Amino acid sequence: MAVYLIFQRLELWDSSFRDEYRTLAMASMKKYGGKYLTVSRNNILLEGRGLPEVVSILEFETAEQARRWYYSQEYQQAIRIRNTGSRASFILVDAEPR
Repeated sequence: MAVYLIFQRLELWDSSFRDEYRTLAMASMKKYGGKYLTVSRNNILLEGRGLPEVVSILEFETAEQARRWYYSQEYQQAIRIRNTGSRASFILVDAEPR
């Protein structure tokens, strides 16, 4: 069963990292079998507090595969680059079918 990673960019103060981050993140994600399902900059807060500037949903076949990607040297390098200009969160959604 597929699992999902939800990325939220919470704050951006310098966008100069974007191209390098995107290149590294995409290459590493593909290497570990992941794919982007959607990227949205058009988000509407219906409940709660704090609206992320960007929300992305990624899909992996298993939670283990998603973790291997996230903790890989390749993606950790991308995170260091991303953190030079933004603050973000990642949520691993490992739900069971209903």
